[in-house]
Order: sequence, then C-alpha cells, then structure tokens
Amino acid sequence: MQNNSKSYTRLKYLATFAATLLIGAFVFVVIAIFKTSISWKVIISVDISLWFIGFVALFIYFFFRFKLMAKTNYERSQKDLLKWYLAITFYSLALIFGLINLLVMFANDKILSTDLKIIVLVFGGVMFLFLVTASILEAASRIDEHIFMNVEEHKLIQQEKQQNKNTKISDEEILVKVQKQRTSDAETFLKKSQDNPFMNQNNQKENE
Repeated sequence: MQNNSKSYTRLKYLATFAATLLIGAFVFVVIAIFKTSISWKVIISVDISLWFIGFVALFIYFFFRFKLMAKTNYERSQKDLLKWYLAITFYSLALIFGLINLLVMFANDKILSTDLKIIVLVFGGVMFLFLVTASILEAASRIDEHIFMNVEEHKLIQQEKQQNKNTKISDEEILVKVQKQRTSDAETFLKKSQDNPFMNQNNQKENE
C-alpha cells in the first residue's frame, strides 16, 4: 500500500466498516434477546460472525496503519500518541467484554432468562461504550497526520507540475534555436550559391 492520502482514506473506511460491524453485533443481540422467536443458537451464530468479520477488518486496519506510520515523516505529538494507544486499549477491552458476553450466552441453558438478559445487556453496554470511545480516539489520532499527508502530496504535485512546465519551456527554446540555425544555414548556402560562378552559369543556361 502506497504512503499517500488515498491510502489513509481507504484505511479510514476500513476502520469505519470494522467498528460498524462490531457495534452492529451488539445492537443485534439487544434486539434479538427480547424476541422470543429467535433462539440463542441463532443469536450466538450471528454475533460470532459479525465479531469475526469486524475484528479481522480491524486487524487488517491496524496492520497497514502501523506500516504507514513507520513510513511517514510526520512527527506525532504526545496527544496523538496518547489517543492512539488509548484507542488500542479500548478496542482490546471491547474484545475482552465481547468474549465474556459470548461465554455468558453459551451458558444460556444454565442461567435464568431474566438474569441472562441483564448480564448480556450490562456487558454488551460496556463493550459498546469501549467501541465507540475507541473509534472516536482512533479517528482523532490521525486527523493531523492525514492533514500533513494531504499537504505533502499537494507540494509534490505542484513540484511535478513545475518540472513539467520547465521541461516544456526547454523544449520550446530548443525548437526556436534549431529553427534559427536552419535559417542561418539556408542563408549561408544561398550566399555561397550567388558567389559561385559555375552555379550562376548553370542558372543562366536554365533560363535560356
């Protein structure tokens, strides 16, 4: 993945996609546990699927994010680093609470229905807060860096345009010089022809 503003934009969408899936998993569980028509087996299956896809996307995001952070020349402030590490911490805590929630749901036949719903909602609510907080911190940690990348990319584009402009000017100057040289050579040739008596005689014979 190239180190430019487009790469950061793609990663931003990937992080948003991952966070949406993880938050969506919690919303689904909240809705599903109050519907008696949906079994715990279905709830657990859908929850695991959403969590798996979400955390795989999140892992891919962090993998490429670390690579881009290592390549860029941007010097991160202490605040940005703090936000970044807090985001990782909150994502980790959300994963832990999510796993606890899954274990509780797996034990649905051993826990009273009312107690089970309360436990799932409490742990899920804490997990939801961790996810939202982590998403906000992660987004805030890359704002200045993204701006820096946009500015650097704009400078490179302007430099390239200037180089192309200079090259174009150089080509035009060369063309003018060549045309002047051709004109000068032609004038020299005509002058020599006029001074050459043999050429003059031939011209007179042709005229006759």
